[in-house]
Amino acid sequence: MKTSAKKIGRILIALTVLSASGLLGLSQSTVIDSGTLIIQIPGGDHLGVESFALQELSRGRLLLTSTSSLTLPGQSDPVIQSQILTLSKDFIPQSYSLHKRTLGQEAQDIGVTFQDNVAMISIKTGNTIQQKTIKGTDEIVLLDGNMVSQWMLILERMQQLQTEQANFTALIPQLLSSFTLNVVKNREKAILQSGDRVVQADQWTLKGQLTPNLALSLLLFSINGSFVAAQQLEPNPVIVFRQVVFPDGFKVEGAQ
Repeated sequence: MKTSAKKIGRILIALTVLSASGLLGLSQSTVIDSGTLIIQIPGGDHLGVESFALQELSRGRLLLTSTSSLTLPGQSDPVIQSQILTLSKDFIPQSYSLHKRTLGQEAQDIGVTFQDNVAMISIKTGNTIQQKTIKGTDEIVLLDGNMVSQWMLILERMQQLQTEQANFTALIPQLLSSFTLNVVKNREKAILQSGDRVVQADQWTLKGQLTPNLALSLLLFSINGSFVAAQQLEPNPVIVFRQVVFPDGFKVEGAQ
């Protein structure tokens, strides 16, 4: 018996939700990190926020949930996105779901399941379902559009690998695409200034070619192994920071 593409898409999306339910022992979860990330143009306009919680489930699995509200330049209505991402104890993605909505547009539901470094993506918009399977040439990580909490997971994975340089296949489910992401820990520390406060932070450079004409250049900053801020240089200048660490924002004095 053949299964329709629409039915397969619904199954993939449903599986990502079920994976974060009581089947994984969510009732016994422990919050290991949570907070609010502020997103803004450097020295300029506030763009949005993302509130997240990272939980440890039974059997050692991890669950990242977050909701973001982001008003992109030139737009008047915010894009609201909510994610559920389950991971292994080593921060390897296992399932992912995203609900995306903007006033006046049809909502999108995205589901991804992972198996043997293969990602099976399904996007439902109204009555239309798109699907694609992507096999990673390197280990797969998630870098979906405008979900900045996923940036933190790159640092966590690097610490699990105990390395200062690695290549990944970065997955962008919303675009049904992927690219090679190079991550390197810089030798020199960055100087981050927030008001009268000045701190040193480890800095990591993330680079990749999204399309032949569009590159990603991103700096991540951590203190004592924990993500505190980021500066995207390309494709659009953006800074992201933990509100609890830099309530008044920050600027980078020593990033290379």
